[in-house]
Amino acid sequence: MEFDFSDVESWSREVTLKDGAGVFLRAEVKSDLEPLWAMYSTLSEDSLRNVPDRYTRELVTGWVEGLDYGRSLPILAFDALDPGRVVGSAILHFSAREEIRHKAEFGIVVHDDFQGRGLGTILTRLMVEIGRAKGLGKIGLSVYVHNEAGIHVYKKCGFEVEGLLRREHWHHLLGDYVDAYRMAVIL
Repeated sequence: MEFDFSDVESWSREVTLKDGAGVFLRAEVKSDLEPLWAMYSTLSEDSLRNVPDRYTRELVTGWVEGLDYGRSLPILAFDALDPGRVVGSAILHFSAREEIRHKAEFGIVVHDDFQGRGLGTILTRLMVEIGRAKGLGKIGLSVYVHNEAGIHVYKKCGFEVEGLLRREHWHHLLGDYVDAYRMAVIL
C-alpha cells in the first residue's frame, strides 16, 4: 500500500477555537524550522511531563530537514493573530513495512498558551480524517497514564485503550519509568 500525499495543500484550513480565536492549519514545510523550534523550546515543564522526547534544536532540525510526506505527515497550527507563530503540531508516521503499512502512529503537541481551547481536539480529528481519506485502517499512539487531558481528547476522537504498558518509558524530568496506555482508533 502506497500513499499519495501530493495533495498536502488540500488539508490547509482556518479553524476557530472554543474561545473564538483563529488558527490556521497546514502541512509543515522545510522553511518552518525557526517557528517550530520556537514552539518546542518554550514549552513549560508541565507540558514536557506529557511527552517522551527531550526537544533539542538538533532533534527539531532533523525532523524538518528529513521531511518526507511518504514517511510522515506533520500538520502545524499557526496563531491567526501572529501568523508566524506555531502553536501546535500533529503528525502521522507511516511504516515502509508492508505488513504494518495499513496503520500510522500519531503524535501531537499543543503549546501551553493554546491548551484547553480545543486545538488538540481539532488537530486529532483532522489527522483521523486524513487517515480515513488515505485508506488507513488504524491510527495508534502511546500516552502516559498521567496525561489525563490528552487521554480525554483521544477518547473524544474515537480512540480506545488497547492496553497498559507498565514502566514503558524513562522520563527525563520525572527521573523514573512511567506507565503508558496504548490507544488506537480503527478507521
